[in-house]
Amino acid sequence: MKITDEWVRANATRNGGYTKKQLELLGVDWPPIAGWKKEISGREIDDAIAEQFEAIARTTFDDGR
Repeated sequence: MKITDEWVRANATRNGGYTKKQLELLGVDWPPIAGWKKEISGREIDDAIAEQFEAIARTTFDDGR
């Protein structure tokens, strides 16, 4: 699937951020630098990776809970 800014924003954690694991799935270094969303927009990722990213967003707070 193609990464879009809308998809990334829609799959933030309940606290409105992203976990280290989520960013690792997208190939973003931790801690993320300004502009990371723009840099990955348009990249293709495997559907299984997208599903993992989305699952983390549904079940995780930014502090890892």
